[in-house]
Amino acid sequence: MTSSSSSKDWGTLPFEILLKVFGYVQDARLETDFGMSAQKFSSNMKDLEQCQLACKGWLRAAQKTIYEQIHLGANLQQFAQTITVNNPHLATLVKKVSFGRDINSTDDCSNCVASVVTQCTSINHLLLDGQTTEKLVWPWLLLEDMKLNNLEVITNNLYYTNMELVLYSLLAVKLRKTLKTLKISLVEIPYARPTANESRSYRRIIKRLSTFSTLESLMIIDGYPPSYQTLDQTIDDCSQTLSKLTISMLELNEWRKEVVKANQTVKCLEIGSFRIDGASLSYLISKFKGLDSLTIVSLTYKDKEVAEKEEHWNELTQLCTSAKAFDITLQYNQANIKTVVDKCLDILQRVESRQRRLRINIFKGYTYAERSHDFSPPTPDNMLMLAVTIGKSSTGSCSIEISANTEASRNDILKHMVEWIQLYAPTSVAMDDSFARISYHNLFNISIRNPPKLKPYFDFCSKSDIKQFLTRECSGKYWDVFNTFLSSTSTTMSTYGIVLPNVPSSSSHTGSNQKETTTREITIKDSVICPTTFIELSKSLPSLKVLRLESNCYLTPDPYTLKIFLPATALDQLTLSISTTCGDAINSTHYYYGGHHCALENRELEGAVSSNGQYTLKIEANGKTYITKRQNGEPVGTVDSKPEDVKWGDKDSALIWITCKALKKFRICNGEQSLKEKQYEELD
Repeated sequence: MTSSSSSKDWGTLPFEILLKVFGYVQDARLETDFGMSAQKFSSNMKDLEQCQLACKGWLRAAQKTIYEQIHLGANLQQFAQTITVNNPHLATLVKKVSFGRDINSTDDCSNCVASVVTQCTSINHLLLDGQTTEKLVWPWLLLEDMKLNNLEVITNNLYYTNMELVLYSLLAVKLRKTLKTLKISLVEIPYARPTANESRSYRRIIKRLSTFSTLESLMIIDGYPPSYQTLDQTIDDCSQTLSKLTISMLELNEWRKEVVKANQTVKCLEIGSFRIDGASLSYLISKFKGLDSLTIVSLTYKDKEVAEKEEHWNELTQLCTSAKAFDITLQYNQANIKTVVDKCLDILQRVESRQRRLRINIFKGYTYAERSHDFSPPTPDNMLMLAVTIGKSSTGSCSIEISANTEASRNDILKHMVEWIQLYAPTSVAMDDSFARISYHNLFNISIRNPPKLKPYFDFCSKSDIKQFLTRECSGKYWDVFNTFLSSTSTTMSTYGIVLPNVPSSSSHTGSNQKETTTREITIKDSVICPTTFIELSKSLPSLKVLRLESNCYLTPDPYTLKIFLPATALDQLTLSISTTCGDAINSTHYYYGGHHCALENRELEGAVSSNGQYTLKIEANGKTYITKRQNGEPVGTVDSKPEDVKWGDKDSALIWITCKALKKFRICNGEQSLKEKQYEELD
């Protein structure tokens, strides 16, 4: 649209376009916050000016979009000036206000807060970020002539001082016809007796709970579990509008399967710490009949016997069945991990929930608690030794995630992993331990995020020394799992941070014993690889179409020569990006080398393919041999030597030697070049 367009022309455009314009403006502003060239900065500013001109025709719609949700902070005084003097009508547009933490408890700020609270009468959500803000806001909210008749949500501290609690309870009761969220405490245990003010304040809310006619979300924020009778009565007293219930701590020791009034309105139930004894789970089953979502952050047991009873697993299955989606974490001291995982996998198979996830955590030093609040966070003596997360999505795909902090725990779980893969056919498996992390995500993304700690070797050892170390620590470690997923039905595999230092000696690891894989596309990134392993991989990948090798460390015997031999593979596309930075494989805290001349960095190769470097490219494919000299990444001529004599590079001209059964096109660049900018070159 041209500059001659009138404002009414802009006003005829759909409101969705306005939203996109503002989205663009926001992105552009973010860009200008970071370093960029003067030319690009100037271009962005011109674009912003054009957007501002365009938005003049949408003035009211633009103002509505901007002022519906505002964060004040240091702009508090300026905004107060705007709504009291400059543009008072803007105050009516404000729906959600965050005061921020960076305001001062001065008279000027107090008056500005008063202006916001008294002028912006359409506010329905207040965010009070910090004690200073609360002290300034509370008094104005409690005025008799306070006009915030639409206030639905007050977001502030989870726990209160006595004075804050008194103010909150008074305000909550005052707003009981509009408030949609509410936080209360039901504490009444002798060793956790509340102060008089706390008790009085909570009772002020609880005895009027049935009058909160618009209540949608209730948070019970006790530091100690309430009795089942108190909890049950509280739930019954809530309005039929209640749809979300959050309980920080729960025990239900007194529950003896009494008859309870079923609740059909609560759709989302979230429990922080739940210590079960006997039939505790059956209360939830009997009480909540319409759950869409169930979350239990920590499910612990009074004693080991409770966790092992078949009745417990039947009740857990029934509880999971009662919700359309569930996410539950089981905490153990000692347990037969295979038995527990098998039972959890069985639940996932039997339950038809939309989203299903169960976690199993096993701690060292954790003892079965006297009370649920006795459970302490992990310490060196109370450490998470093993964690298994299993899930199933609405599409039926199963996932398994494993975290082990000791080699013994890892070896224990590895014995059963292949069986689980074969039995439950998960589309995602992840393993994490102190030695390695292997992640097989959907379509099998493979990742080893914490390779062996190599700091001493990075500083002074050669590639051959590092290769020996990696071979000793990782020898054949990943080939079983790697080949398992190559033989799956997946067509795409991405690998991140893997360590393949050698060709496995055992024939059970080799691709020659496998059926042909269906994998058609593989990305290997930020990994440590011995180039001889490509020959082994090629045996399983005759029909691979796309191979991407990005920012890897190659354990080459010669720093000026890289050989990628895939003699059995017919490729459509090959991408080779060489960089001295190898992501997590070198620069993570576990794998940090501490210097600038690490033997794994392939600096010579990166320099050769950089804009100022030169190298020789030899490609054997399609029954032909292609040899060219290259500068700045582009071919500059042929090589005088015979093809069979071109075997090694030198400091004047490195050698990249690629062998494939067939290859249609390729691209080679270094870390400074964008892969999107580098075009594929086709072979004749």
